Amino acid sequence: MQMDTETNASGPSNVEEVGCVTPIKNTEEMTPPHEGMEFESIDQAREYYEEYGRKEGFRIKIRTSTKSKPRSDLVTRVRFACCNERSCIDKNDEHATGVKGRSCNTVKSGCKGVMTVLYNDFKGKWVVNSFKNLHNHKFVSPANRQYMKSRKHAPNAVKALTEAFVKENPMIGKIPNLFGGVNPSFDKKDCYNLLRNVKYKELEDGDAQTVLNHFKKRRLEDPQFFYAIQYDET
Repeated sequence: MQMDTETNASGPSNVEEVGCVTPIKNTEEMTPPHEGMEFESIDQAREYYEEYGRKEGFRIKIRTSTKSKPRSDLVTRVRFACCNERSCIDKNDEHATGVKGRSCNTVKSGCKGVMTVLYNDFKGKWVVNSFKNLHNHKFVSPANRQYMKSRKHAPNAVKALTEAFVKENPMIGKIPNLFGGVNPSFDKKDCYNLLRNVKYKELEDGDAQTVLNHFKKRRLEDPQFFYAIQYDET
């Protein structure tokens, strides 16, 4: 379904951008989003559009969110967009356009595919206010959709195994091989990211003591390594 109109929510707009999100569900057949479609929560709306995008072969992101009032935490409008939404400006065109160019890790085509949802206070639900299925780029082929970046997530077993191996310091990159390649939605880079998160958590829990222990270890390994500590007077 294609619609060419989009109605903007009234009232003050406090807009913030966030990154791409990760699909969760795996539905084979589903109805495209349409105006008036209702969801119990914003997470449900996000998951539905993510899964629709996965089925079609494109990734989405939360483009903007609008709060009910300035300095309020209550979000009443969310706009989802295709991850190809913006256009990258080539550095060679900087002088012609007057806009600073930047390097892009992904291809941007200025895609107009969006879905906007508003919170209906009377119903207590999120309602699709507009839906534009206007994509101007090729979709990911069915054979490669399982490798889409937004689909990549490690199973709980991988997370538990990575955390259990942290203290033993094994070759974390070998963990995907233990699963025999049956789940291509994660790779060794994802395992290293999990390892990094676990180490950050340990740092939060141990705070200064963890840092001090690390410095002591470095000192034993490298006599030239130097560190100094300043204690609080209290």
